[in-house]
Amino acid sequence: MKIRLPLSVLALSLLFGCATESTPPPPARRAGTVELGMMKVLDPADIGPVPRMFPNTPYPPAARQEGISGSATIAFTIETDGHCTEITVKEATRPEFAAVAVETVKKARFRPAQKEGKPIRCRMEWPFVFDAK
Repeated sequence: MKIRLPLSVLALSLLFGCATESTPPPPARRAGTVELGMMKVLDPADIGPVPRMFPNTPYPPAARQEGISGSATIAFTIETDGHCTEITVKEATRPEFAAVAVETVKKARFRPAQKEGKPIRCRMEWPFVFDAK
């Protein structure tokens, strides 16, 4: 299962400011894919956080077998060392989508946001789109 992350758009949005609205992800091309939407940075920073390690998000097996699509938006804080804390589910269409998205964020690592050349904590939101079709 591949995750398609629009890195060029993500990098530009992170470089040019925070609290920008996300654009919807492109439609999935294969059945059983997980798409990541645009990250929404909620705290002001000179340089936004950049993903360094983001594990694959598994599609919940029961949802895939039943052909169920959905989404989950996860809010979290990126600490100054790049790990994620204060992980919460902002919204989810099904609990199993929320669970796998939360587990993915727990394992993710980022280059932290910076303000005046120093790493800062930064609050984020990231939508996950699960497409069974």
